Amino acid sequence: MPSDYLQKIQRAEFPLRIQDPGDIACVAELLSAGLVDASLELSSGAGGKPAKLAVVKRITPLGWFDLMRAPCTPGHERC
Repeated sequence: MPSDYLQKIQRAEFPLRIQDPGDIACVAELLSAGLVDASLELSSGAGGKPAKLAVVKRITPLGWFDLMRAPCTPGHERC
């Protein structure tokens, strides 16, 4: 779920490079919602095959607002 992924990366050091296809899908959704500033691009993968890459530059103010209003769940840093 993209909002869970936003919580996961909130303490990351940016820019954050992501190559996992599931995580890239989350970044794409967060980007389209305006919650992160990111780029989606192709890079050289193993064996010269193209691989997708997402680079998250930052969490936007709207993303931080979304994080602050998220309900507390056990194990969440803010709770």
